[in-house]
Amino acid sequence: MTERTWERRELVILDAIVESETTSVSVRDSAAIAEATGIDQRDVIMALRALTDHAYVEASKINVNRPHGFDFVSIRALPAARRATRQWPSADPFEELIVRLEVTIAGTSDPARRTLTSFGQGIRVHGESHSIHDNDFRGNSGIDCVDASKGDGTSGTANTWIRNLGRESDPRGICRRSVGAANIGE
Repeated sequence: MTERTWERRELVILDAIVESETTSVSVRDSAAIAEATGIDQRDVIMALRALTDHAYVEASKINVNRPHGFDFVSIRALPAARRATRQWPSADPFEELIVRLEVTIAGTSDPARRTLTSFGQGIRVHGESHSIHDNDFRGNSGIDCVDASKGDGTSGTANTWIRNLGRESDPRGICRRSVGAANIGE
């Protein structure tokens, strides 16, 4: 099984590199990064290899007399590193909003605030007597519109869905594929 190291290793290393570029602390080689982060230098070198391969950092690779046979020097953060460490905004202007909404929803016990979930993956409606109207949910991963409630509302749900766009919906009819199509019950 592949070990997941992003949060405990690569992201910590990126934070150190980005911070060093904005302060007087220098972490321009793997030994300095290991000292600054408390991560074993061998793990730092492995992480730097992945981070350079995936365009988070730029570094010069040098041959050395070590078990890996190489090291990295002149390490510099690229735009992807600045976005990953949140020094720069995401390329997606809505990512920060989605993250904040998901955190708020997950942390509340108020049923009214928990009715809309799974931002970025379409809309999932929980509860009843909601009116969902004039939205475009197309372009999400998975089913765009889901309502598991049962009742006398749109398509047998307990809610009213009007003029909502979505490629797929469950139940069928709560969202329409294009502007010219009608929701069932409109």
